[in-house]
This record gives sequence, structure tokens and C-alpha cells, in this order.
Amino acid sequence: MNLFELVQPEKPFTLEIQHPVNGAPTGIFFKLVSHDSDVVQAQIKKHGQLALDRTEKGIKLTTEHMEDQLLDEAAAMVVGWEWGSNGYYADGTVPEFTFENVREMLSKQSWLYEQVRKAAANRANFTKA
Repeated sequence: MNLFELVQPEKPFTLEIQHPVNGAPTGIFFKLVSHDSDVVQAQIKKHGQLALDRTEKGIKLTTEHMEDQLLDEAAAMVVGWEWGSNGYYADGTVPEFTFENVREMLSKQSWLYEQVRKAAANRANFTKA
């Protein structure tokens, strides 16, 4: 067994989004990288540096700063999506896939945020069988 290759945090895992109440599959798929991936770790380091910079300037960290960090991390975990015939907006359209749009969606849909965080934190989703 090669431990170095056992967990593959950069290899996307496909999460089928489940209905927030009954858990039924929605036919919407998000492609995720692990919490351990380089892109997510970069967000963690970025926010760590921002926190240090704020502290040096005498600016207190707030829960808003922490929420921003967690949202940025979660948005970085999403590297693609497939909506099939589903829509996001009332008119049935889907926003363009961008970091900002993913972040906004996760900030407005806490149940979706929770599914993304949970799946990306589960190393089994990124472990070689």
C-alpha cells in the first residue's frame, strides 16, 4: 500500500444534491475536491493571513470574518456542477459557474452549504478503493 496515493484530495468527487427535507435525489450534481485540496488550503492560508493583518492593525475578528472564511472554503471545494434539466432561479435558469456564483448560492442556501461541507470533509469520498 502506498500511503501517499491513498487519499486523493484533488480528484473530484461527484455529489448528488439531495432534497433538504426528504433526502430525495435532485438530479443536480456538484463536483467537489476535498477539504485537504490545494485550492481549499490556499483559502485557509489566505484567511489566516487576513486575520493576522487585521490583528496587527488592531481590528478585532468578528463572526462575519469567520463566516466569510468558511464560505470561501466551501465555494473553493466546488469545482463544477451539472444541473441536468433543473434550474436554480424561478425562471429555470442556472447561474454561470464561477467562484462568486457558487459562494453566493452557498451563502443563501444553508442546506446546500451543509451538503458540500459534509461531503468534502469525508475523506472516504477521496480515498482510493
